[in-house]
Amino acid sequence: MNLFYGTTFEEHVTAFKKDLREIAKHYSYDFGRKKIYIALGQPEHIGKCLLVIGPPIGVEQPFKDKYSDFLLQTASEFGITNVILSSCFLVPIERVSKNDIKNCQYLTEQLVEIFRPKLIVVLGENAQFAFVKRKFILRDYHGQIITTSNTGIDIILSYTMDYFLEKSEYEDPNYKEFIRNSDWTIISKIYKEKVDCNW
Repeated sequence: MNLFYGTTFEEHVTAFKKDLREIAKHYSYDFGRKKIYIALGQPEHIGKCLLVIGPPIGVEQPFKDKYSDFLLQTASEFGITNVILSSCFLVPIERVSKNDIKNCQYLTEQLVEIFRPKLIVVLGENAQFAFVKRKFILRDYHGQIITTSNTGIDIILSYTMDYFLEKSEYEDPNYKEFIRNSDWTIISKIYKEKVDCNW
């Protein structure tokens, strides 16, 4: 399949990873021989998927944490099968600033070119800052559709999975579950319209 810059999928991913290596050098991080992960998903879902852009991947093995597991569990619970999970910042360093994320916005746009999703879900303020390029207050805009001029693809904002999983004495867990159900019911409905037309 032909994608960005007229290259094949494999060439585009290779170029993307080369860019990541250069960015990593700026942060004194060396991938070395480590495998570079840019997403979690199935190749057959490319071009007909829900792309989830999450927060920075952190220092653990990418997409192998309890939050990624909970995201995939949530997607499955709501009948969403074609999921590709990625991140707004793919260099595994401890501290990532908004300025760091801003400097890597072009990589987030390339993820869309690579995976060609039908729908995008952006989780949390950091990912929103990277992808939508303006700040929406999640409390007011979660579960809502935003269409940006640079992709033309519907984007839905929601909370990160750690918001739903982490307990706080100041927040009602029943309310959190209500938010999760509300947002992912909307996401599921649009997914079925755009991705799974034969549902």
